[in-house]
Amino acid sequence: MNAVVADQGILQGASHDTLRLRAALRSDVLIFADVGVKHATPLAHRGLALETQDLTERGLVDAIIVSGELTGAVTDPKDVAMVRQHTHLPLLIGSGATPENLPAIYDQVEGLIVGSYFKRDGRADNLVDETRVKVFTEAVQALACI
Repeated sequence: MNAVVADQGILQGASHDTLRLRAALRSDVLIFADVGVKHATPLAHRGLALETQDLTERGLVDAIIVSGELTGAVTDPKDVAMVRQHTHLPLLIGSGATPENLPAIYDQVEGLIVGSYFKRDGRADNLVDETRVKVFTEAVQALACI
C-alpha cells in the first residue's frame, strides 16, 4: 500500500480499486500482496510491521507475501517473524526458499513461492533442473512429517 520506487518507476498499490473490481465481477479470486516489495525502495519507510497491518486491515488482502531483496534472495527469518507477528492471514515466502533454510521458516508460513531455486545453478534465467526440484520436494516432505 506504500508507494515505492522500482525499475518500472513509482509504483503504488490500488487496493480499493482491486477490491471494487473483485466485488463488481463477483469473483472469488484471492488477493496475495507483497509486503516490503523486492526490487523496490519505499518512498517513506514505515517498516514491515506497519505495512503488514495496513495490508491486513485496510488492504483487505487474502494472504501476504514476504520476500528477500532480489529474485532468489533469501527471505530473512526475522522479517518472516515480524510479518507473522502482525497478521493473522496466510503468509507465503516469496523468494529464496532452499532446502537448507526451510527448517528456519517452514513452520511459520502457509506457502512458498519457488522459482530460482528450481533452475539450474539457482539462476532464474536457466531451465528447470529436475534434481533440484526433487531435492526441494523431499526437504518439504521431511518437514511436513515432523
